[in-house]
Amino acid sequence: TGDCGLCGHFGYAYIDLNCTLFQTLSIKCKADSITSLVAPPGFQYYQWWDSAFSTRYGNSQFLSIPTPKGTMRYALILTPYPGYGCTDTLYTTSVLSDLETHVSGDTSFCESVVTQKTVHLNANASGSITPLTYIWFPTSGLSCIGCADPIAIVSATSKYYVRVTDAIMCSVVDSVRINIPYLSANLYTAKDSVCQYETLDIVNTSTNPDGTKYGWSADAVSDIKQDSAGKRTLNWQTPGWKRVILTVSNGGCEAQDTISVYIKPAPSAGFKMDKDACINEPVQIYPEQTEGRYNWHIDEQTLTDTVYKNQYNFIWNSLGQKNVSLTVTGKNGCASLPYTSSVFIHENPDISITVTSSKICYGDRILLQAPKGDEYQYAWTPATYFESNNRSDVVMKLEHPTTVKLNITSKWGCIATDSMNINSKQCCRVFMPNAFTPDNNGTNDRYKALGKQGHTILTFIILNRWGQTIYRTNDAGDSWDGTYKSVPQDAGTYYYYLKYKCDGNDVYEEKGSFMLIR
Repeated sequence: TGDCGLCGHFGYAYIDLNCTLFQTLSIKCKADSITSLVAPPGFQYYQWWDSAFSTRYGNSQFLSIPTPKGTMRYALILTPYPGYGCTDTLYTTSVLSDLETHVSGDTSFCESVVTQKTVHLNANASGSITPLTYIWFPTSGLSCIGCADPIAIVSATSKYYVRVTDAIMCSVVDSVRINIPYLSANLYTAKDSVCQYETLDIVNTSTNPDGTKYGWSADAVSDIKQDSAGKRTLNWQTPGWKRVILTVSNGGCEAQDTISVYIKPAPSAGFKMDKDACINEPVQIYPEQTEGRYNWHIDEQTLTDTVYKNQYNFIWNSLGQKNVSLTVTGKNGCASLPYTSSVFIHENPDISITVTSSKICYGDRILLQAPKGDEYQYAWTPATYFESNNRSDVVMKLEHPTTVKLNITSKWGCIATDSMNINSKQCCRVFMPNAFTPDNNGTNDRYKALGKQGHTILTFIILNRWGQTIYRTNDAGDSWDGTYKSVPQDAGTYYYYLKYKCDGNDVYEEKGSFMLIR
């Protein structure tokens, strides 16, 4: 105290205060997705509201809610335990940091040699909660690390980061890339000329940064294959000068190299040959004429000729497909593409001639038969002997001994031939009438065998419909008068059996039926 006089007495009081118990401001960074609020301890009830008391957020000491998109004021109603005071209301404000950066854009320099480049960097940060602080890293090549806009001196592709922090310790990180790829393309090949159709390796010997892309192109190339070493395998179907171009690119920069290759012309190879042929029959091959050395590969055959020949004949004695391949090598050492064709060797048709008659007389009509086949064509000769000579089964009429010949041709042109000697002779064959009229009018009154003179009747029998023998003789001059035991027989069908000898040599038999007409 100073003294006891008026205004002379004064004292001091000291208060310890925990600010968090009565916090009225909450600061949040954009990266925070949840806002946490804490009420003073020791109260019986808690009620969290918006400042207008229209939305209720919670009923506990601790409150976690999604971070608002802007500044937000909250009301907290505190109710103490009975006898410990009155209900009170506290207010707190949540403020969202608006810190942002827009670092200057990435920069590319297209160089083919190493040089130093100077680049002005700028964080371009903005925020209302100042002051803002800066930290750049890595630090090499920078004029300053704590300023907003340092100068960078670089000689290779580099990437810099900046961390900007505001007064409430909210921070953002951004980056900028300075791209100096030093691209190069360098093509190499061991040959400056190759043959048409021959493969050629072209290699890129240059080294480029990671992320570099390679684009290949070539004039009229037939095939491009790539391996991990940057090699390309190419071949051309047409002769002449060809260019191969390699373009490398990275970060908007490009480098290119071109190489030229001469493609030497190769001769052509070809030949004509039937697709189907017959076993043991010549197959003609007609090569196309061109300059060069001929190289043949033929199934089951050997051909050593290396010069052009207008025709070859080959005979296969086994069935199935036979492959023929030809390659021609020109004077410049270039070989043609192989020309390959095939011929199918078919078997000849089955053939044999069958005659149905054992004894053949002049004037007889006989049946000749041959095997039937798929799409077979038949030709019987002499054609004048046949009613039709282009079928498998034919009928011919003989007037004297002769030789018949048959050709069968398959649908592939394979031909089989057979012949047969047919011996016919002048026979004393008899003729049996098919009816007679025993009416004693002097015409056709008796039934007998008619034929040339010189045959000998061995047995001549006539039977009625019940199989009863009603006439029998061995006299060539005898005949039946239509009676049995002197009784005229009824009109109707009767049957005969005749056995006779011709000119005292061959024996023949005839049987059949005839009509008795009254």
